[in-house]
Amino acid sequence: MKSNNNYNKQTGHMPHPAQGKPNVHQNGKPAPHNGNRPMKKPSSDMNGKMPSGRPLNRPQGSGQARKKKVKINPVGILTLIMVILIIIIIIVAVKNAVSGKDPKAGKSPKNSEVTEVSEEETIPTQTQIDLDLFEGIYSTNAIVIDAEDGTVIKGLNEDVQGYPASVTKMMTIIVALENIDDIDARYTMPSSIYDYLFTRDLSTAGFENMESVSFRDLLYGTMLRSGAECCLALANNVGGSEEGFVQMMNDKAAELGMTNTHFMNCTGEHDPEHYSTVHDMAILLQYGLKNEMFRTLITTSEYTSSSTDQHPDGITMYNSFHQTFGSPDAGGATLLGGKTGFTTEAGQCLASFASIDGHEYILVTFGASVPAGSSVYAGHLHVDDAFLIYARLAAYLTGGPTPTPRVAETVATTTTETSATESAEGSETSQATTPTPPTTTTEQTTTVPEGTYITFG
Repeated sequence: MKSNNNYNKQTGHMPHPAQGKPNVHQNGKPAPHNGNRPMKKPSSDMNGKMPSGRPLNRPQGSGQARKKKVKINPVGILTLIMVILIIIIIIVAVKNAVSGKDPKAGKSPKNSEVTEVSEEETIPTQTQIDLDLFEGIYSTNAIVIDAEDGTVIKGLNEDVQGYPASVTKMMTIIVALENIDDIDARYTMPSSIYDYLFTRDLSTAGFENMESVSFRDLLYGTMLRSGAECCLALANNVGGSEEGFVQMMNDKAAELGMTNTHFMNCTGEHDPEHYSTVHDMAILLQYGLKNEMFRTLITTSEYTSSSTDQHPDGITMYNSFHQTFGSPDAGGATLLGGKTGFTTEAGQCLASFASIDGHEYILVTFGASVPAGSSVYAGHLHVDDAFLIYARLAAYLTGGPTPTPRVAETVATTTTETSATESAEGSETSQATTPTPPTTTTEQTTTVPEGTYITFG
């Protein structure tokens, strides 16, 4: 049997009868027809659609593979990072433990000599003084600063407001010095000053009504004898009145950054609104020491005023600070000068400065008083504290021996006076005898309460 050559091997079907033969033109060429022609492969620009615009349905699993979204697990990543950090820390710790190095310690200097030089040039700061300079002192407020740059070395209630008493007179002197052109010019003491003083218990330097006094003598009378008449004379001349002068004092305090200070008078007489801090007064003393005349005034231990009709031989004045000790040496520190003050409300106050190995330090204390139940002589507790604090500081800075017993206590207990040390309204008295020099004593002969001896922590 003859095989049918029209069998479609591709499709497996027989052709349509009309498709048995291709149409032929008269010229022998195949004629066009609309028969079933093979479907052309969709062009690439169809974008998955049929020419009609309908989407091309591809069977599942054929054609291009679908893209899968990769999900990031943040918890897993953080966990991985933490594990890596822990491993690094463990490795560093093991390495340091094996090498014997402290991870917090810096590199050791290559040259020990360089280290020694830098230590000598380093200015002490509060964090470098690791002992309690103020243990066992009688004062309630205290501060030690570097006189050169004002660095606070140690403080005790240093910014707590208190009453400065006659330490106020440092500001009186500074304002006067900066506003008097000729300190050797003379000023006639008016009767109004003595009328004012008649109703107040304030100490005087000894100048009399209508006496012609030089401004230099008034300045010395203010610093050495804490004379109230000297303060008022300076105030009247410079400020026109005490009120005007006090305003100048407050303006100067603001200029110097004494933010916790307010003055009500020029004498230090007690007033609830007349206050300061040991820190502010240390700033004031540091500023004053830059003035040559102020430095001369505060370091002078004895001065005789010029001759007048009332005082042909002048008035001899003694610095109450220098009179309370027989030697300026305080365990390696040399006491250079200071201004004392006292009122019942303020207690004993002192602003002083001393030299240790050629470098100057300032100490200001407020509120020194006898502890309850103590038999300590209350004559000069503020100077007593100064001796102790300076001696401790000197021992710390120089590595010298710790002074025992308390040398300042010896001074306070062996000093005799002919009158009270300071008046009840903030000024020192006019006269005191020269104190006896401190003697070498034992712990049993002093009257220091237990726990007030010099100790280093």
